[in-house]
Amino acid sequence: MFTFSFDGFGSLLLTALISAVVCVSGVVVLAGSRKRTAQRERDLAHASHRRDHAAWERAVADRMAQAHTWFPLGLSAPAARVNVFGGNGDGWASLLMTTCATLLSAGRRLTVVDFTEQAVGGGIATLAEQRGERVVDVDLPSGFDAYEPCSGLTPVEVGETLAAAVSTMRPGSPDPVLQALDAELLTTVAERLNGFVTLLRLTAGLRVLRRVRDFGDTEPLTESEYTRISACVDTVAAGERERQELQFLTNILAVLTRTEGTEPGAASYGGGQLSFFGTRKVAVTSVTTSDSDRRRKDVTDRLVFQMLLHQLRTGRRGMEDVVLVVAGADHLGRDALETLSQQARTSGAQLILLMERIGEDFAPLLGATDSVTLLMRLGNPRDATLAAEFVGREHKFVLNQVTESVGRTFTEGTSTSESTAESVGGSRGTSSSRGRQSGPYLGWGSSSSSRTTSRMSTWGRTRTHGTGTSSSVAEARTRGTTESRVYEFAVEPTAVQGLPTTAFFLVEADGRSGRRVVLGDCNPGIALLDRVAEEPLELE
Repeated sequence: MFTFSFDGFGSLLLTALISAVVCVSGVVVLAGSRKRTAQRERDLAHASHRRDHAAWERAVADRMAQAHTWFPLGLSAPAARVNVFGGNGDGWASLLMTTCATLLSAGRRLTVVDFTEQAVGGGIATLAEQRGERVVDVDLPSGFDAYEPCSGLTPVEVGETLAAAVSTMRPGSPDPVLQALDAELLTTVAERLNGFVTLLRLTAGLRVLRRVRDFGDTEPLTESEYTRISACVDTVAAGERERQELQFLTNILAVLTRTEGTEPGAASYGGGQLSFFGTRKVAVTSVTTSDSDRRRKDVTDRLVFQMLLHQLRTGRRGMEDVVLVVAGADHLGRDALETLSQQARTSGAQLILLMERIGEDFAPLLGATDSVTLLMRLGNPRDATLAAEFVGREHKFVLNQVTESVGRTFTEGTSTSESTAESVGGSRGTSSSRGRQSGPYLGWGSSSSSRTTSRMSTWGRTRTHGTGTSSSVAEARTRGTTESRVYEFAVEPTAVQGLPTTAFFLVEADGRSGRRVVLGDCNPGIALLDRVAEEPLELE
């Protein structure tokens, strides 16, 4: 009998199955290990990135905390004149303190002529004294006892200087004919005075020409002086016009030669010459004018201005180390300031003009040749508009339209459905069977048969009814903006009107961009703050 054994094949198959399972398990384990390794590497990379980002944020925060917030503001090119429009006494004093302190440290000399009665140069003078610098402070007209306006002048220079001062007091444009007549009358008297000429003695001589006093009433004059002046009365003061000018000149000089509460002619004989620029040993020279009599104050302003012009005209050249500041000279007129600017440029001194307003008269000074303009707060709307027009216009995009639409939609509906279905069915069937049996005990056999008939019928009816209600709400919101390119003021007039007391706009010509406009602040306290740079900010 043939037999076959499956024991060897089964063992081989079992071994193969076990090896396959082990191999699959190894692959699964290896794949899981690689996944865990990749996960760890990703977690490490994320952690390193978070640390690097946090370190970068700390570095940026430290750099911002240590970054300079204030920078010195310098000029792109030297300027012979600086025109300051607007501001008040406090703002001007701060401006002089911050700018001139640096100039004094560089060895420059400062002369401040202040017509504002607000002590514009007081702060810088005090600072110079605290540094051990020599300061000369003169207040006029009370200081005319120590500083005689006519001292150091020739008779012709006395006549020309006083006539120029008087001519600016007349309304309208100065009349050169009347100015020449005034100079002739004053020179005639000054030439006939022995020795020094003072305002007091000059006034007495004019009274002699008018024939209003005898020799006994002219105390400042000597007998010979009285005689010489009286001898030319018929030739110099023969006409009505000359007599009117003599009366006008006498009244003007009488205002200067009296002190408060005294009669004309009660002042002293005067002192030495007032030097606006002094010597190199004087760091700051401050000349101020103040008086309760407004007419006397006005005459003093005009005389001091002409004295300053004369010293610039006849002084030495090469005054590049001098900075001349003239504050509150608006009432002297544009022609006088332009003459001063020309003389300062000729002498080499740098000129700083501080003017309260611009107005139509001083608008031509904006952007003058070889000048820099500073615009401080100008409350007058017309002045602010002139300043904005000077700064200029530029193209920019502005928002000119905002549209917003809101919509809401409501929807509500009701539905009803009804259906009816009927079904009728029936079935009929017949089955028959026949059988036969035989066996040793049944004899010859037996047989049987059967027949079955069935009938079935069905009927059905279905009715369905439904009702539904639905509602919905929809909202829509749309917002849009429109910007347009316009050509408008780079600095609005309202911005000029709203400047803080010490803030300003610096406008100067720039060879690279054509014009440079910078917003600055001259508050001296800024220098005491933290994060203040020592060098100007370099802009590309």
